[in-house]
Parts: sequence; structure tokens; C-alpha cells
Amino acid sequence: MSTQRTPPNTLNLSANKTRIQLHGSDPHLNIHMESDNECSTLTRRQKRKIPEPSEESSLMQELRRMFNDFNKQQNQKIETLITSINEIKQQNVEIRESISFLSAKYDDVLKELEHIKKKIV
Repeated sequence: MSTQRTPPNTLNLSANKTRIQLHGSDPHLNIHMESDNECSTLTRRQKRKIPEPSEESSLMQELRRMFNDFNKQQNQKIETLITSINEIKQQNVEIRESISFLSAKYDDVLKELEHIKKKIV
């Protein structure tokens, strides 16, 4: 019994001639039987077409235009948000000033009230 496993020197054809035993080192790889050839052309996958450069460039231009439009929209929204935040900050400063003023006036009113109570008693 041979322990060496090598492909046979000739093509092995089965009895019904539907298969050819092919190996990577076989010089007759491009030979196909009629039935194999018919079968392989029916099931062979079509190669993907390479897009033309004009199609690619127009697609890239469209994508760039869309990205630029999106970028402009986002920048406008950000500017609007920044403006609103600055207005809110200014309102907060004014509210703090008003609260400080009212707090000081309240303290003055309490002092006057205490002073009046002392005069009455």
C-alpha cells in the first residue's frame, strides 16, 4: 500500500463523463467536458461591472454636496442654540441682580419694622 498521495498522471474520467478530476498542478485545467461546460455557464456568476469614472465622480459630487448642505444646516442650528444660550445667560444675570436688589430691600424693610416695634413698646 502506497503512502504517497499524488495526483495521477492522466485525467481520470468517470464512466458517464460528467466530471474531470482537476488538481492545482494539472496542466489541463482549462479542458472541460461538454456537460460540465453547459452546466457551468448556466450557473456561472456574472462579474460585477466597474462603474465608469463619470458615474463615480458624479456620485462623489452628489455626496459632497449633500454633506456640505448637512454641514450648513448643522452650523445654522448650532448658531441658533449659541444665541439662545447667550440670551438665557444674560437673563440669568439680570434675574440675579433683581433678586439681590429685592433681598436688600426686604432686609431694609425688616430693619425698619424692628425699629418701629421698639419705638412702640
